Amino acid sequence: IFFKEDLNNIQHVLPVQASGYQTWVSPELNFSFTFAKHINLTVQGLYTRILENSENAIQVPEMFVNSQLSYSNIWFKGNLDFQVGIDAHWKSVYYAHGYDPVIQQFYVQQNFRNPSTPIVDVFLNAKIRRARIFVKYNNVLMLFNNYGNIPTPYYPGIKNLLDFGFDWSFYD
Repeated sequence: IFFKEDLNNIQHVLPVQASGYQTWVSPELNFSFTFAKHINLTVQGLYTRILENSENAIQVPEMFVNSQLSYSNIWFKGNLDFQVGIDAHWKSVYYAHGYDPVIQQFYVQQNFRNPSTPIVDVFLNAKIRRARIFVKYNNVLMLFNNYGNIPTPYYPGIKNLLDFGFDWSFYD
């Protein structure tokens, strides 16, 4: 049972029960490599092939890639443990689920194809003695192309913004 867009009725989204099966294959490839003891490259790739999709109930991107390039080290006699790097996320074009705020449900739609825009974040994680801090700038590419992620049609994803936080333990 899932929700599906129905443009013929007064109600925009209706529940539907699939009459058949949903079958898909989704192999995953993970790769990790360390250069010069401190530079790490990690890549995750998923390919999804839908074999049987009754009522078009399943909508996922065919390709999905996450990667990270980072430098990590410990300096000052073990007092500064840090990691700095870049995260990248990309998915192929697909029909993402729409969202209906009236019934607060995601639904299957076939009108808006989500574009294949990469999302790139720059980050710094550090531990200084008993304190931990992180700083992350989300969606760096939006500075150059003014276009961000659209997780669901007509609802923007994370804009380019700066996240930060810290945690400080007051015990020995």
